[in-house]
Amino acid sequence: MEQKAPRRPGRPPAYDRDEVIEKAQRLFWREGSAGVSLDALSGATGLHKPSLYAAFGGKAGLYAAALDAYIERGAPDVQGAFAQASLPAALEAFFEADLDVFCSAEDRSGCFLVGTAIQAAAEAPEIRSRVATVFASLRRLIRARLDQAVADGELAAFAYLDGMTEILFGTHIALSIEARAGAPRDELRRHYRQVLDFLA
Repeated sequence: MEQKAPRRPGRPPAYDRDEVIEKAQRLFWREGSAGVSLDALSGATGLHKPSLYAAFGGKAGLYAAALDAYIERGAPDVQGAFAQASLPAALEAFFEADLDVFCSAEDRSGCFLVGTAIQAAAEAPEIRSRVATVFASLRRLIRARLDQAVADGELAAFAYLDGMTEILFGTHIALSIEARAGAPRDELRRHYRQVLDFLA
């Protein structure tokens, strides 16, 4: 009888990294970054704890990978929204893109970054740095779209663009928080449209 070659000690079983990250992300999204144990992550992903440590360095590394995946391909498509020709259409598309993500499912309500990374950032400088980078980038994108509206003659040259940027940024954050608290999409749409009416 042919004998099987012995398995190399310490070699982790084969796994799909993206699938593991997605499953962990859903768990973090539902429970928060602090509320998830390594045992729960092992159960959700199908990887034993030694394999999780070998692949991600533990819970913190897996959470960072889940956050990076959200930032890279799961967050609202701000640039796509801002490609709309007129400013009103761009801002409407921006907030609808928010709601597409924030209201996608009960176990994925709100923004993954706002809902989980703010908490994690208090204890992890590397997460705090990611949050600061994302927030700064969003502010730049909003301000650039307002600058374009000035150049296109849609906004007066003397408009207070810094203030408008902060109002739009703050609305984005507020929509995420309310979505995570269970507010329905129609209610959130009414809230952001009140902001747009105020800025018009």
